Amino acid sequence: MAKLTDFIPKAEIDAYLESAPEVLAGKIELANEVVDYARSISPEDEGTYKRGIRVRRRGRTGVSVEWTDEKSDLIEYGTVDTPEFAVKARTEAHFNNQGLG
Repeated sequence: MAKLTDFIPKAEIDAYLESAPEVLAGKIELANEVVDYARSISPEDEGTYKRGIRVRRRGRTGVSVEWTDEKSDLIEYGTVDTPEFAVKARTEAHFNNQGLG
């Protein structure tokens, strides 16, 4: 059976997948799903932590999810006085279990 790379160079396929508008839209859609899930399992706070979980564009084609609140690491890993919530780790595990990672 012929493969796509028998007809189109792999570098050309990779370049298309990196920059195609529909692929970028899919990346943004998935990142928004990740943000929604992470916010849904986040501890209640005054809102700065949840609002700090957001989609970030990186260059022309990159998309990521970032935690910007200065308390993010404290909430993730806990402190002497605060339990560990592991929002990032639980979010990653949730999406990896869906076969996305």
